[in-house]
Amino acid sequence: MVAIVHGIVRPRELTNFIHNNLHAASRAAHHPGHRGSVDVSSKLPFEHTSISLWKTLALAQDYAYSPGGHAKAFEHALKTNTHKVGCFLRIRPLASTGHLGIYAPAFPKLPAANRGGL
Repeated sequence: MVAIVHGIVRPRELTNFIHNNLHAASRAAHHPGHRGSVDVSSKLPFEHTSISLWKTLALAQDYAYSPGGHAKAFEHALKTNTHKVGCFLRIRPLASTGHLGIYAPAFPKLPAANRGGL
């Protein structure tokens, strides 16, 4: 599974977002379902996009909603309206090539992605 999360943090919530994000990122890095991730900041320090790869949907949901870093950050964001804009997209990959922060293919059971002859 691929999760894409995009948000624009309200300036008054930046410190809380950074604090919560550190805990959530640490939990992801140590979660058995996490295959790798990339974070992109387009308008520092407020606009962020995270793309993360997960072994299965169930493991991604375990990370997102079980007690710990992400669940606490998510609850805080909803309660305090941390973001001006927020978007979440869940994708089921059909093919995969390469890896993302790991030394093995991210999705070894999928066929190789056709990269336009590259």
